[in-house]
Order: sequence, then structure tokens, then C-alpha cells
Amino acid sequence: MKNLVSIIIPVYNLENYIENCLKSVVAQTYRKLEIICIDDGSTDKSAEIIKGYAAEDDRIKYFYQENAGVSAARNLGLSKVTGDYVMFVDGDDYIHGQMIEIMISKAIDESACCVCAGFTKVNNHQKQDDDILQIPCQGGSYTSLYAAAHGFEKVIDYACGKLFYRKNLCGISFSSEHIMGEDTLFVTDFFLKNISGKILFVDIPFYYYFQRENSASHKITSYKYLSWITAEEKVLLMLVSTNNNLLISYGLTQLYASIDIFLTNIFETKFEKEAKKNTYIIGKRYIKLLLKNKSIDLSKKIRYCISFYVKTKAAYLYKFFRIATDRTMYKIYFKKESK
Repeated sequence: MKNLVSIIIPVYNLENYIENCLKSVVAQTYRKLEIICIDDGSTDKSAEIIKGYAAEDDRIKYFYQENAGVSAARNLGLSKVTGDYVMFVDGDDYIHGQMIEIMISKAIDESACCVCAGFTKVNNHQKQDDDILQIPCQGGSYTSLYAAAHGFEKVIDYACGKLFYRKNLCGISFSSEHIMGEDTLFVTDFFLKNISGKILFVDIPFYYYFQRENSASHKITSYKYLSWITAEEKVLLMLVSTNNNLLISYGLTQLYASIDIFLTNIFETKFEKEAKKNTYIIGKRYIKLLLKNKSIDLSKKIRYCISFYVKTKAAYLYKFFRIATDRTMYKIYFKKESK
């Protein structure tokens, strides 16, 4: 195969992780790669490590930008790619040695606009690069994959772990307005603009999603949660435009699941009151649409509605319920009120 694959790696202060990421990429069994590392204003030794690898492997290209966030870094990467296919790998994650070889083979054989891989969460750098003998794979359009599986988060939620045909990415970029939910917006935009294109899902955990306590995803504030919820609202509106009840049901359940998580987990931040106010406005806006959607189970509709109104309009009752069912919550609420 002669197709060039461009891999975009955003990096911000990842001196303890980027080497492991680069090792997994340069060691791919598929060799025709363009490895684009975007340094998002790192202040540690990340740049030194990347440049060291670039000196040994001319497939690695280093670019620097002032700190602007992962979306801006990925967008800069998209402006630099020259490959036929594009893949995103975060600088603290890593990938299976055969990942690109298998995924590009499937993409070409099936004329797919996107190939999605499974992922696994890890907390160490020990890859399991066993030879892949069987490749469980399903394919179809955006809507048919959802109708068949309902495990749609495997396909839609993450930009990483996917091989995109570059021509189909034209005009699509990451939203710098969102610090959470930007992946879902990007992928949804891609699929809706290629709604009749073929998508493959390879059910193998090729992508190793590294869990680290000090990562941005583990430092979730009410501001970030609101960004996530507003992103989910935009996704819902994009899916509403399809007039497909199954896709709309997905957008609705994701929105109300996100709201439920926010209202359950956020305590005492400067932005909390404003975030809760805006969350209520967003949630109330789509209640009727939720209740009318015939693709969502009645029990789920009732659960989301009760949870939403209890946690917003009867917050004090909900507080007492939580304390009664979990005594550790008393200290959290007491600490909050004493400030």
C-alpha cells in the first residue's frame, strides 16, 4: 500500500508520557507515516524529547504554538497534513503496533470514509501487542451502525482511535469554544457531512487511553461541565436536522445523561450557580422533545425528567436525600455552606 497516513499528536507538558506515545507510533508495522507533533506551548521537556525523536526519524515533524488548547493544536495539525488518511493520537496515550496496518487495509478494501477502533483504559505503559489473527468488524452508514448496535459511544464520542479519509475531512475542524465535548462535536460533524459514506468499526482495543490523575479530563469543574453540556446541545441540534428518530434519541439521552452527571457531582465552585442556571435553561428547552421521542423507553424518559426537576427545582430535598443515603455527603454540603 502506498497511502500516506498523517498522525496528529497534540502535546502540552507531557514529558513523562510523550516518549511512550512516540515509541508506539514509530514502531507501527505500517511504515508510510507522517507524524505531526503540535507543541501547545509546553514549558517542560516535551519539545526536547520530540525533537530528539525527529532527529532520528524524518517522518516526525515538530510545530510549536502558543498555548491555545487541544482543539487549536489539532486544527493546526490538520492544516499541516499531507497524507491520504488522518489519525489523532493524544500525547499521553499510545496505540497497538498493528493498528494502522489493519485499519488502513480495511479502509481501502471497503472504501470507507472512516474506520473506528475500540479502546481500552490503562494506567501503565505496558502494551499488549499480541498478533491480531481475527478482526471482528462491522460496517455501514452512520444511521445503520447506530440502529444495529446502540453502543454508539464507541463510534461517536472520541476523535482519537479513528482513521479518517482526508478528503472527507474538508471543512471540518475542532471547536475552540469548548474545553469538553469538542471530540463529539467534531465526529458528529464529520459523520453528518458524510452521512451516506461507509463507516467501519473494528472491535479490537487498538487504542490505549492512559488514565492519569493530573490530566485535564480528571480536573472537571462546573465551567468544564457546562462546556460539555452546551456541546451536547449542539450535537442534539445537529442530529435533529436529520429527522431520524434514532439519532435524535441518542442526542437527547446523551444530553440528559450529561446534565444528570453535572447536577450529581459538582459542588462549590465559583462558577457553579451560573452553570446550574444555564444547565436548567438548556434542560427545560428539550423536555417536550424528550417526551415525544418514540425511540426512547418510557422508563428512561420518566427517570430523566424526575432527576432533572428534582435536582434543579427541589435541590434542597435532593440534598437531604443524598445525605440520608450517603453520610459522607454531609461533610461536602456542610463545607460548602460554611464558606
